[in-house]
Amino acid sequence: MKERMTISIDKEIYDTLQELPRKVSLSEVVTWMVKAIFQDIKAGRELTSRELKDWIESTPEGKDFRERLIEHWGPESTR
Repeated sequence: MKERMTISIDKEIYDTLQELPRKVSLSEVVTWMVKAIFQDIKAGRELTSRELKDWIESTPEGKDFRERLIEHWGPESTR
């Protein structure tokens, strides 16, 4: 189930976000970012790039999100 939330961000970030293609929803990006932060907290440290990739790809939804994010927002930094 999804819940609605209102957030406030700096104008500079807002303007940058407006330039991005909307093939991947901003809501979805924020959701995955927050989930990743919680994974860091659970681990008691920052996950490595490999651990983060493996965690995201551990579900079909995560794998789909990661593929669309790379396709529409830019190349993966560490392949």
